[in-house]
Amino acid sequence: MDLSKKYGERMAVSHATFEVPLGTICGFVGPNGSGKTTTMRMLLGLITPTGGTGEILGESIKHPEKYLPRVGAMIEGPAFYPALSGRENLNYLAVLGGFSTDRVQGLLEQVGLGDRAIEVKCPLGWTFNMNCSISDNCTMPCRLCD
Repeated sequence: MDLSKKYGERMAVSHATFEVPLGTICGFVGPNGSGKTTTMRMLLGLITPTGGTGEILGESIKHPEKYLPRVGAMIEGPAFYPALSGRENLNYLAVLGGFSTDRVQGLLEQVGLGDRAIEVKCPLGWTFNMNCSISDNCTMPCRLCD
């Protein structure tokens, strides 16, 4: 992976080079404006790199349609439907992504939400929303969170 992104004359990301082995957890650390979100957006195919190449799950980032069905992502915070409970949101996202809803309860318990996801509507506190989002991303072999 070697990615660059330039906006006008400003270099937002300059030759970001890294490798994340499958099954590991990796985080980007840096001050605001250091290119963390820009890098995530390039990896997800939301913006095109100015230079460089990269792969996710063995597929070129030039063809995100080949890997995005196997990637869970959250950029800058989760978005949920406010009229639905945490469980209802996750069930909806599972169906939308073509996944069975059978794993939702187990994933909610894994992140400490258990039965609380039934009773509470979103938007909730930051912690609840993050746990729901993490639970949603647990269904994917590759997770990208910003």
